[in-house]
Amino acid sequence: MDAMQALLIEQQCRRLIHRYAYLNDERDFDALIDLFTDDAILYRPSAPTTPLPGRDTGSVSQQARRCAHLPPVQRRHRRCR
Repeated sequence: MDAMQALLIEQQCRRLIHRYAYLNDERDFDALIDLFTDDAILYRPSAPTTPLPGRDTGSVSQQARRCAHLPPVQRRHRRCR
């Protein structure tokens, strides 16, 4: 891998992280779940020992939808373009 390829990969990773933060802040859970691969495993800060597998609608989407009724959160992340 040359330096340009490394920079492009790094930029894509940054965009993915920013997109995740934005969608989480917006509570757009369907789009958020689409960021995960089928074999991904998510560990949340609120439950660091409880793995949530990728797009498993029995876990990630249900966990996310439990928060849907909560009042809007204060955004902590900058919008990415």
